[in-house]
Amino acid sequence: MFHVVVFIIIIIIIIVFVCLFFPFCSMCVGVNLTEGPAAQTVLAGQTANLSCMAQNVTGSPHPLMFQWMANTTVVSPSARISRETSAPDSNGVVTSFLVIRNTTFTDFGRYRCNAYSFRLEDGVESEGAVLTIQCTLNNE
Repeated sequence: MFHVVVFIIIIIIIIVFVCLFFPFCSMCVGVNLTEGPAAQTVLAGQTANLSCMAQNVTGSPHPLMFQWMANTTVVSPSARISRETSAPDSNGVVTSFLVIRNTTFTDFGRYRCNAYSFRLEDGVESEGAVLTIQCTLNNE
């Protein structure tokens, strides 16, 4: 019985060692999407703010990476579009922000957030949230 206990302890130590020094191992990676973007409606020309929250559940020191999608297209930063990522909070939750300034009708669509750990294939994808752009009517 003593040998079985020692063997189990050795296996646990090996797993912990592998996860600390080889974070790409499949046993060690995990991302929890805690909150996806919410649907919103803005007037054309206003700013849309979308956010997504995720947590690296392995305790790995590697940061989370985020990717934003509009419909089926990756959203790239531009003069009107910026992406920011917060530092982890006390629970290890990281927030990614997508800010679209001076919105136009072409910004309408379903937005999703993808959160990844060190291994890109271990990411999670949020549900889509629709961004609706309303026009303003001038009676002049």
